[in-house]
Amino acid sequence: MVWRSLAASDNGYYVTFVIEENAEPFMHSTATQSLKNIGPKERRLRLILGIFMFIFSIALGLYFCLNEQPTLIRLAVFIPFFFAYMALFQAQSHICVVHGFKGTCHIDAGPQKVEDAGLRAKLWSKSVMILIKSALFAAIWTLLVLAFNNRESLLDYFSSSKPHEQPPHSTKP
Repeated sequence: MVWRSLAASDNGYYVTFVIEENAEPFMHSTATQSLKNIGPKERRLRLILGIFMFIFSIALGLYFCLNEQPTLIRLAVFIPFFFAYMALFQAQSHICVVHGFKGTCHIDAGPQKVEDAGLRAKLWSKSVMILIKSALFAAIWTLLVLAFNNRESLLDYFSSSKPHEQPPHSTKP
């Protein structure tokens, strides 16, 4: 007697159960999933954290610009932007950077070791790309915060729709 069933789980794995008479049951997992190491709950958590951190980063950057903080202090806005983008990119790609480097996955049932070496290598390289993209986007936002070095430049930029006029040059005879 042979029973076969194909079930799709939340994590994208397709699992086939084969039970034969007088045989040990076994489970075979096929790698027909898209590359991911976090489930829906972990994704949602990262999305909420990323949105919160992004709003906080924007507010912090505006505070630094409007209160004319020194350049060194305004550089600190890179850190929250980096974590905001890292959380958002993790939610988008279904890949946790920490689990990617550890070679584990957390598909809402607790951390589990990824046995396939090829899959671990792909998760590791995707984790590196998430960090690089996060650093790049955080650097762009940090440069924007640095570009507005005082309150007047920020307010002038957003209040006037026409280009800034140059004062007339005085010519000496």
